[in-house]
Amino acid sequence: MKVGDWVFGETAEKHFVKGFIVKKIFDSIIICITESDSKEDVGTRRAVYNPYPAPNIFEGDDVDPSLMVELSLILKDKEMFMEWSVRYAKEKAAEANERSEEISRSEHL
Repeated sequence: MKVGDWVFGETAEKHFVKGFIVKKIFDSIIICITESDSKEDVGTRRAVYNPYPAPNIFEGDDVDPSLMVELSLILKDKEMFMEWSVRYAKEKAAEANERSEEISRSEHL
């Protein structure tokens, strides 16, 4: 396994997690957690034990673009960075528009 690979594993706290490898130190693998049975783990970096390969998560729509931007920076992949940065910006713009519309509707009540 190498940096950037997607894996499943278990943390020291016995949480089942999924994420991408950000660092390998001897026998330890540190991942950026994208999914976990503990919500507090998501977005953090933790060592995992007995990791095994995870399926390609790029296929789903539920991928957090901010984590993919981080992965692209770790991998120094400019094309990937551009793709996910645009997706992240569009997602944030859509969220801002929704908030603006909600505020506008509430002011007219």
